[in-house]
Amino acid sequence: MDISIHNELNFKLQEKITNKNLKLEDICKNGLVGNVTIGYLEGKVKVRKSSQSLLKEIALQCEEIQKCYELKDVLEIYNIKSCREAYRAFGHDPSKYKVASESLFRRIVKGKGLYEINNIVEINNLISLKTALPVCAYDREKINGNIIFKLGEENELYEGIGRGHINIYNLPCFYDQLGPFGTTTSDSVRAMITESTRELLLCIVSFHETNKMEEYLNYAKELLILEGNGLQITTKVVK
Repeated sequence: MDISIHNELNFKLQEKITNKNLKLEDICKNGLVGNVTIGYLEGKVKVRKSSQSLLKEIALQCEEIQKCYELKDVLEIYNIKSCREAYRAFGHDPSKYKVASESLFRRIVKGKGLYEINNIVEINNLISLKTALPVCAYDREKINGNIIFKLGEENELYEGIGRGHINIYNLPCFYDQLGPFGTTTSDSVRAMITESTRELLLCIVSFHETNKMEEYLNYAKELLILEGNGLQITTKVVK
């Protein structure tokens, strides 16, 4: 399975930079380099209830976030800020359509904690908390053919997990041969992780160029081997 990035996403980011008339140092400072980077991982997993060690690691990370950030500070986290700028470039109000990592951080800072679903969902959330990037986990067997990451089309909807129907127009979306199955705001019911999932596709999305993606993928791989019985895991970075 291959993932490719549609040129329109990078074009819109570059266009946003040009329209802002920013100097190069300002672009770098604000994370607006206009290059989408996706790290993805495929492999066999076993879905089950999360271990106490995994839940403890998540709890420690949540405590650290609560200590370090107030609600207003979340918007200044580098990776979250670059996601918000990208959403603006795509024509969305990032306060209305929040990137998934921001939603996680806001929930934790408010003291609401995270729901316990299963080990793969919890691993997904932990990677997002460690990186402050949107991380998307899918049942690989529910995806048909190769994948393209592009902006959602006009009048296009899908059923989001726990969110009903979502208008995905101009949201960054993953598409397969059957259509859209995930965004960096909310994943779809069609490709969601369930107890019957045997093969995983996990995607880490950055809306600015980063040299840390391999590091993030290695961390994800280690977690999946330790906590998800991960086997035959492969990783790849696309730009």
